[in-house]
Amino acid sequence: GLPPEHSVVVAEIFPSLIPHHQYLEHGNPNERCRDSAQMLACCHEARRLDQLGELTDFFAQPENIPTELSLRIAHEEGWILWSSKSAQRKHFPDDVLVREPDMTTSEQLRQSDREQMPQLLANAQPGVIPEELSLRVANEEGGIHRSGRYARRDYFPNDLQVRKPDMTISEFLRQGHSESMPQWLANAEPGMTFPRADFFSSRVVYYPGARFDGQAVQIFGSGRAAHCFVYVDFDYTLPELHAELNSERNGFRGYHSIARVNVAATELRETPWHPRRQLNYGNFARRAMANPFALLEILERNSDFGDDHGPNRLAVLFIAACGFATFDALFNQSPDYRPYAILLQDHGFGGCPDEFGAGGLLEDLSAESAKHPKFMLIGNNTAPWTGYRQIEGLPAEPGGMHAFPRRLYVQEESA
Repeated sequence: GLPPEHSVVVAEIFPSLIPHHQYLEHGNPNERCRDSAQMLACCHEARRLDQLGELTDFFAQPENIPTELSLRIAHEEGWILWSSKSAQRKHFPDDVLVREPDMTTSEQLRQSDREQMPQLLANAQPGVIPEELSLRVANEEGGIHRSGRYARRDYFPNDLQVRKPDMTISEFLRQGHSESMPQWLANAEPGMTFPRADFFSSRVVYYPGARFDGQAVQIFGSGRAAHCFVYVDFDYTLPELHAELNSERNGFRGYHSIARVNVAATELRETPWHPRRQLNYGNFARRAMANPFALLEILERNSDFGDDHGPNRLAVLFIAACGFATFDALFNQSPDYRPYAILLQDHGFGGCPDEFGAGGLLEDLSAESAKHPKFMLIGNNTAPWTGYRQIEGLPAEPGGMHAFPRRLYVQEESA
């Protein structure tokens, strides 16, 4: 409980840690916004734990804070409620525990459930069931239908072959969905102007709410599935963007800039854009969007990095604006262009007027003009759009500021 001389403890929270979709009330004309639903979910969870007498455990100091820093942290900002791993393990079921962001499922299993390889498996030949097992397999469960290697080669196209479970998303894309570098990008040089038609006629990955998250470039670029990217966010200034791109620590690792082009709003479209939706932005968003800008960064791979690191060149268009309005302007009202892929990650307390995931405004805009991308990389707190299925056999890969696991989805008719 609280010390007798105190009646209130103020704690910072991270709302997205608690599932909130049940509080969104989709379809209700007075539907509450996502921030409100997240707050309601946190309040209900805190109340539940308090009634059980278990809430106090979640105020504990996280275990990974060094002793020499703990006093300083306690006197400055403290730590986020729910961040104690021991409390999570004690009170939350395994499937909602907050994992170490850089640990994959394979690494977790390797730590806790590792076994020695059976000798029979160690001696097995590729694609062959050992003779001493074949009769037993046939009499018990048999083999998986169409699991024979030669049957798959004969009857399935390359992009539908059964994948090995530890294949990364980039490896999957590179196997069956890679492209050559666009010629305009190969010819790009300092002093160039923004090549609107060439850029948007290329495969473009659209990332609303991106800020400086490099995962879209890392996955689709390394997979050679796309060379052009549109990063849209209103939560930074032009000097901040320049500082980020110039930073050895935070810039695109293994790449250097060969051209940096300021892009005027009139260069993004052939004709003026006419907004068709009235969006309700909070004060934070309105302030952040007071100085919109766009900048094209042409990147070239450093000579000390090999072909496995990524393509020789990339083009990233940064737009400081609203992700919904920008999608409408670039794709909905431009009949010749559509995104090849979209990264969907809903954010809490980001000033966003609606959701990027299913049932949100971005899906509605895409449906209006049938500008559906082939692929989507979707965070686990974001609902996939209708008509998309998760590609089985590919592990989730953590990304973004909070290392949300993200999975690759494909449009059903493109599968």
